[in-house]
Amino acid sequence: MKNLNHLSIVATALLVVACGGPGSKQPVSDIQDIREKSTLGTGYKPGAPREIPKYIETEKKVIQEQATLNESYIKVEVDKKDLPLRFYENTSSKIKFYLRILDPSLKMTLTGKDLPPGAKFINVSTPQDPDAYELTWTPPLYTISFSEETPKAMTLTLLPVVNSAKTPAAKVAIVQKLFLEKVFAYFVFRTQEKPSELVISGLSGKAEEGLVTPFSVEARIPGIDDRSAQKPTIGYFKDNINQIAGTNYLEMDGVRHIKADESRAEVEYLGDFKWKFNLLFDAKNIPVEIQKDKSGKTLEDANETHVRFGLKVYAPFNATNTTIVKIAIKRQLPPKAQ
Repeated sequence: MKNLNHLSIVATALLVVACGGPGSKQPVSDIQDIREKSTLGTGYKPGAPREIPKYIETEKKVIQEQATLNESYIKVEVDKKDLPLRFYENTSSKIKFYLRILDPSLKMTLTGKDLPPGAKFINVSTPQDPDAYELTWTPPLYTISFSEETPKAMTLTLLPVVNSAKTPAAKVAIVQKLFLEKVFAYFVFRTQEKPSELVISGLSGKAEEGLVTPFSVEARIPGIDDRSAQKPTIGYFKDNINQIAGTNYLEMDGVRHIKADESRAEVEYLGDFKWKFNLLFDAKNIPVEIQKDKSGKTLEDANETHVRFGLKVYAPFNATNTTIVKIAIKRQLPPKAQ
C-alpha cells in the first residue's frame, strides 16, 4: 500500500513540472490571447481585408496609366536618306522627318522650334507617305564666318503637339506632362559649288614686240561676293613645262611680261559672284627674249619668241583650275648687214 501512495506522489509531481509549475498559464490560453491582440492596435485579424490608404491607390492608378502611355509611344524620326543632316551655304536643301504615334487614340502634329532664320517646316503627308514633315532651308552666305571652321554644328528642336479636340481628355492630361521635345544636330558647310573656268579677253595667241596689250580675266567664285571680308586674287606663274612634243623650240617664260594695269581697277565685282581682273601684257617696256631651241641654244634669226604662263584665281577656301596661256611674240629683227 505504501508503494502505491509513493507512485501517486511521483506522478503528481511530474504533471506539475510538465505544466510549467505552479501558477503557469496553459498553452491554449496563450494562443487565444495572441489571437485577440491581433485585432487591436497595429495588428490585423488574419483573413480580414487590409485597408490601403487612398493616396496609394491614386499613385498606383497614375503609374498604371503612364505604363501604357509615355514618351516611348511618341517618336520623331529622320528619313534615313537625309542622314547626316547637312546644309550648304547659298544652296537650298530639304530634310524629311516623321512623327510616329503608337497609340491610335492620340492625334498629334509636329512643330518646329528654334529653326534657323528663313527655314520652313511644313506637313507634307500623303496617303502613301503619312505623318511626313519637311524642313527646307537655304543657309545665307557667311553663315560660317571666315574665322570659323567648317562644318558649323547647330541644333533645332521639334515638338509633337497633341490635338485636344480629337484626343480623349484623359490622354491629353497625360501627354501634357510628358517631355516630348526632340533636339537634332545638323551641320552647315560652305558652298560646294566649284569656281568656273577662267575667261580671258583681249589676249590672243599673238603679240607683238614694242606693244602693250591690255587684257582681262574673269572667274565666277560661288560664295564670294562684294560683301566678303576677303576678296579673290589672281596669280600668274611660270609653268614648269617648256618643251612641247613635235616642236624644236622651247616655250619660254611669259610671266615677265605680265603687270598690273594701273589705268583700271585691279579687280571688279560684276555680280552673281563674278570677278574681273585687269592686267597688261607688256612686250614694249619689258625686253623680249630671243627664242631658244630645245637644246637651249639661242636662235638669233627667229622672228618669234614662244612664251607660256599660268593663270589662277584664288579665293577664301577655294580656287579655280589653272589656265595655261601660250603666246607667240613677233620680234622686230634688226636689218641684216649688206
